[in-house]
Amino acid sequence: MIAIRQKRLKWPASAPHGIYPLRPFLEDLIARLFAPKRTSIMTARTDDYDEIVRVVRLYIDAFNENDIRKLREAFDEDAWIFFVDADGVLHKNLISESFEKWAAPPSWGVLGRIISVSQVGDAASVQLSFDSDKIGGWIDFHSLLRTNGVWKITNKTATHSSR
Repeated sequence: MIAIRQKRLKWPASAPHGIYPLRPFLEDLIARLFAPKRTSIMTARTDDYDEIVRVVRLYIDAFNENDIRKLREAFDEDAWIFFVDADGVLHKNLISESFEKWAAPPSWGVLGRIISVSQVGDAASVQLSFDSDKIGGWIDFHSLLRTNGVWKITNKTATHSSR
């Protein structure tokens, strides 16, 4: 969040009978219009933070609840996954091709921890530590995009934690 400090032009106390001297007024106005804006950057939680985290939690919860609907809600239909497994082999495919496997019982016993969330406008990224009883640990990087007011994961890049 950026807070902008603005100063109002003040009527000088020395102006006779309410007449404001035009030249100093115009000089002051021009200086203020063309001077660089002073801004102070404050750390604040954006309104979108909770929604971004909610979408990533859908992904985590889908593994534990065997819920393919949560995966479909979390990911854009054209989202891709790129990951390097424990043996160092690169895999890549449309992420929707993995939904049925990921949502199949039994539960995966996933513990997901959000490490960081970054957002600029309609784009965001989330770093996630992902530990599972079934497949070990992973470090995920999720890219999200807000379109028509809805956040969706558009890409997942991951590496096995043993790498």
